[in-house]
Amino acid sequence: MIVDKSSLILNEFFISNSLIKVIPFDLETFDFHAVQNNYPIDIDFQIRINKENDDHLIYIKLNINPEENPGYYVAADAVGVFNFDENVLLSEKDKKA
Repeated sequence: MIVDKSSLILNEFFISNSLIKVIPFDLETFDFHAVQNNYPIDIDFQIRINKENDDHLIYIKLNINPEENPGYYVAADAVGVFNFDENVLLSEKDKKA
């Protein structure tokens, strides 16, 4: 697959909160490699538009292994600030897609 260039420009990116921990497990019975490839991943996001400068703020909340089963647990909150490339002509419908 060839990826097309995005019309969005990333201006800033902030990680506001992060946590990584290891939930204890029994080394003799725990198949770590089988588990790590099947962790549930929960991603929530919200998009807000600043009408004064047309910044698009995308808030992201990520949880890997949210039930905190044995193995790794990862949580992070982040914000990305984007604008559309002014050299690309997009309709309002395209911007919302």
